[in-house]
Amino acid sequence: MSDSCRIVGAYERGHEPGSEEPSVALEFSCIRCGVCCAIYHVRVSRVEGQKIAAHLGMDFYEWTGRYCEPRWPDPRSYLLRHDNGACVFLERQEDERFGLCRIYAVRPESCREWVADPCKPACSAGLKRFWAVSMDDSGRFAGDPGAVERMQRFLSQESPGGLDSARGQVGAVASPLLECIEAARTRAESDSR
Repeated sequence: MSDSCRIVGAYERGHEPGSEEPSVALEFSCIRCGVCCAIYHVRVSRVEGQKIAAHLGMDFYEWTGRYCEPRWPDPRSYLLRHDNGACVFLERQEDERFGLCRIYAVRPESCREWVADPCKPACSAGLKRFWAVSMDDSGRFAGDPGAVERMQRFLSQESPGGLDSARGQVGAVASPLLECIEAARTRAESDSR
């Protein structure tokens, strides 16, 4: 695990590295890259499936036939199908860096519980694939200076093009990620001296 991921993990737990004292929680907003939607298959309960079907104005059985994996063996749950390499409900935007969920308002519990984190393989892959940046061991974005600047600008603004407000997605993407990681790194360095 890189030092930046240890720092992020400490912040997620509410503690500074090497400290028992609670700290400010790190917030890393989802960058809506859709990589998690591409690498994971989502299992839904019958109740979740019924909510999604109703949201789409469909009969439940029509919904299962159209959007669920027919070979899924568990009769108590359903597995959302993948089309074009991702969840059938992921809708790529004109700007390919972004994907929006067509059922966001009624998304399954596993999707609601997903927490974006630059150290998770899916989020790390999204940063690299769509933004051409990575996190170095000091917790800073690494890559072409222009790409790093674009990522920093994106994280410091509200969502680009009003995608959030237009589609009822997650709120503003503004995130203190860089400041939190830098502050944690600085404190960890001073504590080690």
